[in-house]
Amino acid sequence: MTFQEMVAYGCVLGACVAIGFLFFRNGEEGKVTLKELEQDERPWRFLPGIFRMVYPALMALNAAGIGGSLMPQETTRSKRLAQRIIVGNLYPLTPQLVACAQVLYATLLTVLSLLLVMGLRGPANWACIAGMVGFFMGWVLPSTAVEGMADRRQMALVRSLPFAIDLIGAAMRAGSNFGDAIRFYVTQGGGGALADEFSRLMKQVQLGVSLTAALEEMAWRTGSKEFTGFVSAVAHSLETGAALVDTLDIQGSEMRRIRFNIAEQKAARSPSLMILPIALFIMPAVFIIIFVPVYLRIQASGMSGMFAR
Repeated sequence: MTFQEMVAYGCVLGACVAIGFLFFRNGEEGKVTLKELEQDERPWRFLPGIFRMVYPALMALNAAGIGGSLMPQETTRSKRLAQRIIVGNLYPLTPQLVACAQVLYATLLTVLSLLLVMGLRGPANWACIAGMVGFFMGWVLPSTAVEGMADRRQMALVRSLPFAIDLIGAAMRAGSNFGDAIRFYVTQGGGGALADEFSRLMKQVQLGVSLTAALEEMAWRTGSKEFTGFVSAVAHSLETGAALVDTLDIQGSEMRRIRFNIAEQKAARSPSLMILPIALFIMPAVFIIIFVPVYLRIQASGMSGMFAR
């Protein structure tokens, strides 16, 4: 292997490891509370690593107008991406900065792919294919990271909701009203994404927003249909004067059933998800174990020439 090939391999391997590390690393603290996010002078340091490490470059590209030209605010894709950013609590990220990240990583991976083919002295068509693959991977990585963060936060909200409903209901049965029960959960619930959302809701109520409107906005921020159903039931009870404790008991049982159904769906998908790793890693090893001894015996017995012909 020549020095040029070693440099190409090293560059590509280092870039793949770095991008994978950035993709799976969420932020400096891993989990950030709403209070920490509001008090921090650099809230972008809590973003996923794939955005945080290149944030100054993203700001420069956005200032040059690249983000706005690729992702206008009026388009449906921009609005959907903005909603997913809100669901994932990825402030101060914007759809325009995500578009800048797509341009940056697509360019970087395209160049690295071309360097790899050039280092291996491959033909021109290989270089073209490698460049297209690198461009595609760099283009989809930022949006995939946003979707992954939003999905994980939605799942954390759904998992925390049954316990929150039970705790709020217990506080109301002890004599607290709904607002005080939510405040009790925020202070005693152990933190997390749901506690941050309820804390934001209480701040809106203190600023004069009605509790029903604050609940509906909270449901929109979470983007979860399970949470939307819970908010609709609570808002209906508040407007009609129905017994809110009974509503919370029903909703708590329903949320536990939904969480159990989600676990069942994941378990049912496990066999299909295992097919690809088995086909890529286990089956080749099995074939090697079975057929290599047979081939070695045939070669030792002098019959390999017949198979070669």
